[in-house]
Amino acid sequence: MRRNFSGVLIALLISGVSVLLIEKNMRPPRVPHSSSRGYTSSDHERVVWHWKTYSSSPEATDEFNTHLERATQYMEFTPCFDRDGRRIGERAVMYMTPPHTPQPTWRIVWTQRSEDFSESFTVESTSLSEARSGETAGQAGWKKCVPTK
Repeated sequence: MRRNFSGVLIALLISGVSVLLIEKNMRPPRVPHSSSRGYTSSDHERVVWHWKTYSSSPEATDEFNTHLERATQYMEFTPCFDRDGRRIGERAVMYMTPPHTPQPTWRIVWTQRSEDFSESFTVESTSLSEARSGETAGQAGWKKCVPTK
């Protein structure tokens, strides 16, 4: 009787550990969401940040490409890499004009892709220098695009 009891106990222990390992390795699906915030600089320039998370990998790239198609001009197009040197996104500085924005606007956009989700980050202002300052400030709390390996 004691031998059967220890066999059952070992089997229960193994199955319990297996369930815990499976649950630990399962990630819940990403729920698409977005956020925006902004401020007015001391020279009265408005700076706005936009951040979006998508439930699939290519969606941020699609949005990035839409920004590029609508831009009057773009510069500083660079790939973004993770710490291991893998390409995970893109970054570009874009100049947008009406009808895609209410007034001429500089927009800095970068993306990050993962296996099961993607994110896009945007900073915009009518002043390029303020957009760059906003990018620097925003990257303190967001994931930074590392443009070189």
